[in-house]
Amino acid sequence: MQAADAEGHPIRVRAVVLAVAGFLVSLAACTGGGNRAPSVIGSARSPSLTVSAAVSTAPGSPLISIVGRGDVALVGSNPALSIRPGGLPLIVYTAHSAPAEAPSECGPDWSGCRSRVVACLDPACSTSTAVVLQTTGAQAVLAFGADKLPVIAFHRDKRVFVAKCRDAACSKNTPSLVALARCCVDSPVVVAVGADGRPVLAYQDPNDFYVRVVKCGNASCSAGRTVSKLSSLVDRGGIRYLLNTISLDVPDDGRPALLIGDTTGAVRFVRCSDATCSKSTAVTVDRSGNKFLTATMALEGDGRPVIVEYASGQLKVASCNDPSCSSHTLTVVGKADDEFIASVAPQVALGPKGLPVVAYWVQGRVLRIAQCEDLACRASAISTFGKANTFAFALGADGLPIIAYYDGADLKVAHCSDLSCASR
Repeated sequence: MQAADAEGHPIRVRAVVLAVAGFLVSLAACTGGGNRAPSVIGSARSPSLTVSAAVSTAPGSPLISIVGRGDVALVGSNPALSIRPGGLPLIVYTAHSAPAEAPSECGPDWSGCRSRVVACLDPACSTSTAVVLQTTGAQAVLAFGADKLPVIAFHRDKRVFVAKCRDAACSKNTPSLVALARCCVDSPVVVAVGADGRPVLAYQDPNDFYVRVVKCGNASCSAGRTVSKLSSLVDRGGIRYLLNTISLDVPDDGRPALLIGDTTGAVRFVRCSDATCSKSTAVTVDRSGNKFLTATMALEGDGRPVIVEYASGQLKVASCNDPSCSSHTLTVVGKADDEFIASVAPQVALGPKGLPVVAYWVQGRVLRIAQCEDLACRASAISTFGKANTFAFALGADGLPIIAYYDGADLKVAHCSDLSCASR
């Protein structure tokens, strides 16, 4: 029997991928304790390609795993996180040299960076395997195919690629050139996989500012690609705006759904009319933001979006009343003293009852979690997790939060013992 939310609607278990210019996230809402146990999986002091060592200093203290092998100082940032079909986390993060310096050590086009893929062997990632994905750029995002194997989209040499993994840890993968984006490696790229097993990608071409949707012709995206321009995002004057954020999912009907946040402060939900997105409709969810707007979404089992945005100093949740979001309820969420930071997007996953769980940043790079008490988040319980320079958030197979976060030196993973994931 399929799980249902608080209003009786079915709950979908599917990854939703979000890309923010410069920051990457992949989300998955799964139902299903575990202690909150931070684990170091990419260390500036001990670089490696595999993980096996575990250290516990005292009863109840975090379980820490250290990755150690190699002769170049590496560090993890910009993590993307999804829950594998088997219920364990898979993480992609950016690795670069000279971690004490700014990420510009990777070079102005991030050509000095490589992405690592970490396959956790337990929910807290105390043991894992890791491989280097030969990518350049700050962007790598995750989805899972019908065969339950990862699909990773990324930039390399200023072009968009997709890598189809041939095993669960992505130790073997086949990159395919999908599109030529001739500049701007920070242009967001996202990927999702529908029931047919063929990936869908979306990105903004920096040359004409059109958002393009690519429907792959096979599981590896090596042939049969169909590319469509989203004309529904063009204003009447023919103006196309630079995007801040883009997220993508493919509902059960096979028609992609996208959330777009642009530099005018508008949040738009786009629903494609067919699998290739040859036509689409766009609905403006909110216009109250500014050029620093960020947003993300999750889909209910019947395809209705739940949208979370930072807009002009406020954190908002929009609960759509139908799969096209033709109408919605917009609620301001957060504590009275919250000072929001828009450079890292909020993230949302749907809990075991289908209610939103929102992770968001406040001043001081402090991560907080809001547990919504209804779909519109008109009431919520808010807790503080702790400091995180960047983060990725998902709900594990047990329905509890898993957080991958970069603390300025290490990439850590925390498996929480309850939905609040509050610091103890």
